[in-house]
Amino acid sequence: MDTSLWAPNCTFADPFNSFGGEGSTARFKVNADNLGKFVINPTLKVTSFEADESKRIVTVGWIFSSQLKLPWRPTLAAAGETLHIIDNSSGLITRYEERWKSNPWDVIKRLFVPNPA
Repeated sequence: MDTSLWAPNCTFADPFNSFGGEGSTARFKVNADNLGKFVINPTLKVTSFEADESKRIVTVGWIFSSQLKLPWRPTLAAAGETLHIIDNSSGLITRYEERWKSNPWDVIKRLFVPNPA
């Protein structure tokens, strides 16, 4: 994962968690790399793209799905959008905010359902 577009202290937020501050981008990369070890055949479809130059915000809509490397092979799937807020002076992303269209608790509940073989 190339983190060069994010400020080192970028704030990362999703429906379950938010963190920022010193080393936050490195922490996000570790988290994403760890999750990547558990996904099988992931699919990501970009559903929309909007750049608001006056507000320095890029919004990307998406649908994600994958099975997880757990014995019951549950499905991790969600739809939403990610806002990337860009700093005027550095040009780096200072906030990465996921907004889910999927109900976050429905996404979690599916993780406990075995996937049919």
